[in-house]
Amino acid sequence: MAKKKKLTKEELRIENEKIREDMHTQNQGSSEDSERIVNSLKGFNIASYALLLVLPIIGIWWLWYKKDKLKLNQPSMIVWTGIGVVILVEQIMLIYQNFAG
Repeated sequence: MAKKKKLTKEELRIENEKIREDMHTQNQGSSEDSERIVNSLKGFNIASYALLLVLPIIGIWWLWYKKDKLKLNQPSMIVWTGIGVVILVEQIMLIYQNFAG
């Protein structure tokens, strides 16, 4: 087996700086995700989600109208719209069952 070469203090410092820079660039992407998650748990967003669940027609419109203020990305918008549509269809089915028969 080959022995590892022992690094000098200067080589060790340079190597540590490279590792720190790599970690910093990797963490920048996760910082944006973390910020988006924190924004999605704010009171205004939770109120918008509740509106979507209770009154899906108004909630879907509100979600797309306030898209910038809610700070949601496109996949999140599509998922929440899908949830609203499913709830809307369920509400229509319940109304039809209660009044039709």
